[in-house]
Formats: sequence, C-alpha cells, structure tokens
Amino acid sequence: MTADSLMVGLQFAAELQGSGIRLGFNSLHAGASVNHLHFQFWWNVRALPIELEAVETVVASDRLLVQRDKGYLSRFILFTFDKATPGHVVEAVMPALQHLVRLGVPYNLILVSGRLFLLPRRAVQEHLGSINVGFPEVAGSAFVPSRSDFEALGAEDVLQYWQKHVRVDDATFE
Repeated sequence: MTADSLMVGLQFAAELQGSGIRLGFNSLHAGASVNHLHFQFWWNVRALPIELEAVETVVASDRLLVQRDKGYLSRFILFTFDKATPGHVVEAVMPALQHLVRLGVPYNLILVSGRLFLLPRRAVQEHLGSINVGFPEVAGSAFVPSRSDFEALGAEDVLQYWQKHVRVDDATFE
C-alpha cells in the first residue's frame, strides 16, 4: 500500500457515501491472491458487524478519532475522520501500515465513507473450508461459494479457526 493509493481509496469511499458500497484491501498473506495493489468493492445494504462493534477511544483530535475494538472477533483500529481531510488520515495510517509490513504482519483494510478499519492479522495458512478469509470475512460478511460449504460450517469451527488462523495476539496488536 502506498500513500497515493490509500488517498485514492479514501476518495472513492467518500464518493460512495450512503450507497452501501464498501472498499476493501487485502495485503499479501491476508487474503490477497498475489502481491499486487488493488482495492475491491462490495455492496451490502446493512451495516456490517464490524461497523456496529463497540470501540474505545485511543486518541481524539479535531480532525481524527482513533479507536480500537473492545472484543471483536478480529482486532482492529478504527480511524474516523471528516471526509474533507483524507490527507490527515493518510498521514496517520501510513506509519501503522509501514510498521506492520516491517514486522511481517499481514492486514486487511475496510473503507466506509468517513471511516477506515485497519485489521492486523495472522498470515493465511489454510482456508476456512472453501473460504479464503479476506476483508469481507473479517468485516463480518462471509462469501461462501456454495450451500454445501455453508452447511458444513459450524459456529465452533469458525471460532476455533479465527483464534488459530486470523486473530493476532495482544502483543502483536499492541
């Protein structure tokens, strides 16, 4: 991810405000099929589970509010901002992304107008059945290829998979 690319993504998200379309990004080993840079769009008329999750404030200023999850299935940092100031968001988010890259920690991004969710995660080692867990899944909107795949998934299986293969430990998150 580059600063320019992140700026473009934030501008797309601002233009799509209220449409139900979200933007997502999977870094290498976080659902990306190859090491290349692209955002993906997906539509959902309802708020995603991650958008409704309880958060606690880390830093607040007149331009940017930085919060963290209070127990969501995947750890995340939420940057909330006025859509007129995407440059400030880029300045705040890029050091975090660069730090994760230096540490070799994959991540997913979810952009909704005025909000950016950053989800550090474990590298994809195996799929959840037929599901390659990327940004939609960590946001709470799983794409399951078939009915039989869906029926084969159990809640306990998903939770165990998440703990073992997706959620980063507290030390990595901090």
